[in-house]
Amino acid sequence: MSYNNYMKYSKMKSKSPIALFLVNILALIMVLNYTYGVNNPNKIVLYTDSDCGFCEETIDEIEFREYSNHIDLSIKSLKGNSLNKRGFDNSIEKCGIPEDQKGVPLLVAENNCFKGKTEILKELERLSVEN
Repeated sequence: MSYNNYMKYSKMKSKSPIALFLVNILALIMVLNYTYGVNNPNKIVLYTDSDCGFCEETIDEIEFREYSNHIDLSIKSLKGNSLNKRGFDNSIEKCGIPEDQKGVPLLVAENNCFKGKTEILKELERLSVEN
């Protein structure tokens, strides 16, 4: 290896930790945005669980009524996803829902929470008419 090639390799090697550090910072920012909804606080989120029969019924009805064609709706399952669980817990806290009354399905729209299939479908209908 010539001296010039060694110097190029050395300079490139010294920049690698800086690039890796910047990539890690960017990844952290993206995770925090996803977790806390900083990027879009008005996003409409439906929290569900795969073991919840009412959740499945609600999702089926949402698909049947094609609300996703009119509304930017994100469906997030709590099963095995700590980021979704954290978002769910934050929403419960913001909406003032007591710990013993929290559950799924839960719709979070315009900083309001809607529990249960009937309330959720009523709110989605209202939002789809507005859009």
